[in-house]
Amino acid sequence: MSLAGVGLSKRYGNLLVLDDVDFTVAPGDAVGIVGPNGAGKTTLLNVLSGALAPDTGAVVFRGRSVTSRGAADRCKMGIARTHQVPRPFTGMSVFENVFVGATAGGRARSCARDLDDSCRGRPCLVKTKANGCPVGCGDRLGGDTHLDHGRRGGAGGL
Repeated sequence: MSLAGVGLSKRYGNLLVLDDVDFTVAPGDAVGIVGPNGAGKTTLLNVLSGALAPDTGAVVFRGRSVTSRGAADRCKMGIARTHQVPRPFTGMSVFENVFVGATAGGRARSCARDLDDSCRGRPCLVKTKANGCPVGCGDRLGGDTHLDHGRRGGAGGL
């Protein structure tokens, strides 16, 4: 097991947003979270990434509870989230934008190798400035490149 939620619950006042959520994501799995507005998708991602603490339950990563760890610690461990509104560094290339996100936690060497391999034969990623991307491109920065940065048992698409 790579990532799990065990009995996760979260309330905003009287509104119960997450109600005893249990799940497991195995290494290599790609998981989508689907539901209508207000269903708790963003709250779940915030609890998993450490931006919010659950009211009850635990977040387990590689067999250990990370529930008490903050977002920065979880990011260094390999748990992170992106936001719905892309905000690329417009003066940097698409490659450089992906590199910034990929090297969080000091994994620059392995990330640089992975990115170099992924961009080989695609000079547009290296040369195109993020502000020069067509409309809608910004939300796909790195979207077709999966990087595990040498971590054991990455959580696929989460």
